[in-house]
Amino acid sequence: MDFLTKAPKSISRINQLWYFGAPFLAEFLYRYRYIVDDNFPFVAGTGPHEGGIILVLNEKKFDALPQAEQEGVLFHEISHLIDLTAERLGTRDKDTYNIASDITINEDTDGAMVAKSTLALPSWVWKLKTLKEKGYGEYKGELISEMIYEFMLQNKPKGGGKGKGKGQGQPGGNGGGSGEDDENEGRLDSHEYLSGGSQEDIEMGKEIVKGIMKDAEARGWGSTPEKLQKKVKSILYPQVPWERELRSEVNPLFFNGNVVENTWNRRNRRGLEGVPGKRRVSAPVLCFCDVSGSTYCTPGTMEVFLGEMEGIARDRDMFLGGQFDTEVKGEPKKYKTG
Repeated sequence: MDFLTKAPKSISRINQLWYFGAPFLAEFLYRYRYIVDDNFPFVAGTGPHEGGIILVLNEKKFDALPQAEQEGVLFHEISHLIDLTAERLGTRDKDTYNIASDITINEDTDGAMVAKSTLALPSWVWKLKTLKEKGYGEYKGELISEMIYEFMLQNKPKGGGKGKGKGQGQPGGNGGGSGEDDENEGRLDSHEYLSGGSQEDIEMGKEIVKGIMKDAEARGWGSTPEKLQKKVKSILYPQVPWERELRSEVNPLFFNGNVVENTWNRRNRRGLEGVPGKRRVSAPVLCFCDVSGSTYCTPGTMEVFLGEMEGIARDRDMFLGGQFDTEVKGEPKKYKTG
């Protein structure tokens, strides 16, 4: 892929506005490596890639948007990096989770104030109301990507939930509705350019984004929305190193070797005929998370926590997770090796 030597003109114009009004956000525009591809089926796409961050842009679609929507698109893409979308995807269905994370970000983007501008988004993007319009039903939970994702899986309408072609069409396209079979209907972006997809790539991408956030914070917040500021601070400056504490508490439960089961796949160590051998397995772990208002601290905390639990649970013998408030909100999810 060929990177541009400098940002496209339309983005440079916005960067000049954000440089003084929202320097934190401007740092991301400065650090991006840009790819312009007018065959890209979406307006934009972002993610960590080969030691940096990239922004793929369909310039024809992007330039057709009003400036308020252009700023909204850029804010949306930066929010994907801050939300660690690539890391939190885990083993989930990529397209469905991308829509769920888009909904979460779009609800916070549309109407936000940045550098004296009111951000907007195209009318056809996915939002909470879109779920009801497309037959998923009304979502009444918290604005958390993982919870919206589970809601979509559990309430997927018959016929795949792609909806009918009543939208306005993406700018720069053919106009009109996207049609029943258009899987891209309502999607603003894609993250197909993420490097590799291995756990090592994802962890490296996480550290890259955190490094950029630290540099961006040093430039000043300016008019960066307060909710996004709190989310960044919760990632950069956790009050306790809870990721390390969580793993130190959970990992011994998986690997203490106290769970022994009989198996005919192993010989009996004492050489007894007709007696099965034994093998050690990681202990099954139950994890229930209190998501009531008294424990939910800052926006973004729960998303990061659930992503961390997804990483811990991956490739373990058995892990059961659930969340509760005053009543059980979801059924436990079981993970098994393979």
